[in-house]
Parts: sequence; C-alpha cells; structure tokens
Amino acid sequence: MTEPDRQDIKSLVIPTCDWVLQWRGDGYWRETHLQLHQEELAGRSTADELDWGKWTGQAAITGRGGSWDGSPTGWSLFGEVPEGGGVDVHVRLTDGTEPTIHHIGWLWACWWHGLPQAASVEVGPRTISLPFTKPH
Repeated sequence: MTEPDRQDIKSLVIPTCDWVLQWRGDGYWRETHLQLHQEELAGRSTADELDWGKWTGQAAITGRGGSWDGSPTGWSLFGEVPEGGGVDVHVRLTDGTEPTIHHIGWLWACWWHGLPQAASVEVGPRTISLPFTKPH
C-alpha cells in the first residue's frame, strides 16, 4: 500500500470572499486568503505544515462574508463532510435560494452575493441554523 501523497493538493477558490480551501491527498486541509495562495503559487511564499489540519468528520461550519452596511456583498459557508464524503449537503437561505454546493476532497463550500441572511444547512441527517447576524 502506498502512502497518501502530501503534495497532492487540490484547491477551491471561493470568489465571493477571496478565500481558498485546499485538500491534501493525505486527508489534511486548510483555508487561506486568495492573495497568500497566489504568492505560494508564484513561489514567493510557502505554506507552513502547521497551517494544515487533519480532517475530523465533524459537521462544524464556517461562514465568511461581506459587509453589514446594507449593501449586497459576497458570503460563503464551508465545512467538513462527515463520514468521508458519503453525506449530502444542502443549504437554504431565508429568501429560499439554495446555493450550489461545491466539493473538494471531504470538504464542501457554497457562496452567494446579496444581503446578509440566515441559512439552514443540512449535513446528512443533521440540520444547523446559522443566523448570519452582525457581530457585536
């Protein structure tokens, strides 16, 4: 049996917030800013091994996004897919929109442009409500 390739790296750019998810062949992943990713691709920077985290299969969700000033901006949600990728993920926003789910390795991500609004995320049988409210 061969060792998983630590250099087999796949990337998914989240265009609404200039963020990148990366999945490595050995089951580790990371999130980083698009500018840093571009610096790494150009050879001007190198990712530190501590930047990578082992896939855990937890259904934790991360949200990133735009502006709270009332103007439409970009928003995103992403997380790990439990059970090694064999689970469906669905996202529904308050306005009824269902953003497309993108996959990379055992990660999922979605993004949209608009005003901040709550989201309901189904990861397999589990439903998680995310309020997307302005931080204090």
